[in-house]
Amino acid sequence: MKVLITGGTGFLGSNVAVRLREMGHSVLLLGRDVSKGRELEAQGFEFCQADITDADAVQEACAGQDCVIHCAGYAADHGEYDLFYRINVEGTRNVVQACLRNEVKHLVNISTPGVYFNYKDRLNIKESDPLPEKQATPYADTKLQAEEIIDRAIGEGFSSVSLRPRAIIGPGDNIYLPAMLEKVKHGCFPMAGGGRALVDVIYIDNMVDAVVLAMEAKPGLSGEKFNLTNGEPIMFRELVRKLFESMQQDIRFINLPVAPLYAIATFLEWMYAGLRIKSKPFVTRYSVGLVATSQTHDISKAKALLGYRPKVSINEGFRRLSQSWVER
Repeated sequence: MKVLITGGTGFLGSNVAVRLREMGHSVLLLGRDVSKGRELEAQGFEFCQADITDADAVQEACAGQDCVIHCAGYAADHGEYDLFYRINVEGTRNVVQACLRNEVKHLVNISTPGVYFNYKDRLNIKESDPLPEKQATPYADTKLQAEEIIDRAIGEGFSSVSLRPRAIIGPGDNIYLPAMLEKVKHGCFPMAGGGRALVDVIYIDNMVDAVVLAMEAKPGLSGEKFNLTNGEPIMFRELVRKLFESMQQDIRFINLPVAPLYAIATFLEWMYAGLRIKSKPFVTRYSVGLVATSQTHDISKAKALLGYRPKVSINEGFRRLSQSWVER
């Protein structure tokens, strides 16, 4: 197959590209990171420097493709809504319209389980469970709108499934690992509520497996959404401990009460919005909520309908991360 990957220079996109090439597929990577794109070109990949908000560039990239894997997006827990909307909503609309005009057969959309988050403990969340009346972040809100754009277009001649992976980790991760390293630069890790909340993650190789399965999904699955995790809920404190052990670093936790943190985060977000400060506060309500409330996801639907099986355990994943860290 000929496959276009948007966000192809990102952590997930580049890993999917490697797997697809190993399987014999022809891969075109669409992305904004020129330096990463040049690295991938040196490895033999075809790279197109473009932004998904550029409708003409997306149209051109989709020409002749059999499948599009839509990894591109703007993910953050704070920021200007217009930026999230332009990339996640209008960008997805450009991708969908390009698929329709170029008669692309199938679209795999990478979404987020953040659409379930409501600052309350929720365990074993199913895809059919009700969503909050209001999304917790601009990111979740705009990714949900992106799903709706795809759903409305499915009846116009192509098929699509949406994947909702929780916290993709592994060597090369440029989101979660850097954020955690930033927190311990002074020698300690702040832990809201003692870090007792249960969380889910998914190892990168398992996520790539799921993308391939979604790419090969039967037409009857078009429009379905799938939760994706390792299927190993773990306390956040234990997850962080394992992570830093894998990098052979000592870590000291500082337990912080949740209520004052929420109050501080609420004030900071209000102040930043009022003063139109574009940078991110050092703490947000969402970042506190992720650590202070349990949220785990039922992956039985992905197992039953896609045939998904997480092959790399959390412990094995951290062993591989450790090996990568030592090599670097």
